[in-house]
Amino acid sequence: MPDWLECIANLGRSFDWLLNLIAIAAYIGSLGLLLREWLRYRRLSRLKALQPSGGAIGVAIGVGMSVTEDARHFLQETFGTNPDGTLKVPLLLSYSEPGYFTRAQMIGIIREIRNKLRELMVIGGVTEVHLFYGGPLAVAAALGAIADNWVPVKWYAHNKSTGKYEYMFTLDVETVKGI
Repeated sequence: MPDWLECIANLGRSFDWLLNLIAIAAYIGSLGLLLREWLRYRRLSRLKALQPSGGAIGVAIGVGMSVTEDARHFLQETFGTNPDGTLKVPLLLSYSEPGYFTRAQMIGIIREIRNKLRELMVIGGVTEVHLFYGGPLAVAAALGAIADNWVPVKWYAHNKSTGKYEYMFTLDVETVKGI
């Protein structure tokens, strides 16, 4: 066999190995994507199973403090519980990050809260959100922007003199009601 023909045959074998390696890498990558999407589907289907019966949900977000127990207590006092002991207005998101934070850490926290709220926005049947918040004003402004044009968000603030949460205002589609 001539040298040039043997050189082409060797080149073809080299490409064969290279293409096999590319195919194996693509297969592993596609398995990774499949696993990620399957986990996302499971998480979203669990959220859809939590679809509120009355359309209202509770969200407790504490940055620098925890507001979960106060929010749960307020929802229980105000809206009551079902016969099985669960809250009539379920507290579907409870986020608490105690401590003091730098600007970079705060941006990471806002991103994390945004991602959690976006997961809640997927749930069908949500007509109203009861938001309990404690933390810096910058995060509160970001929460208002994140919840923009979703559903009416009733915002509750902690009254330091009474030690309880009180209704402040409602963030609606284009306005702030109650001010």
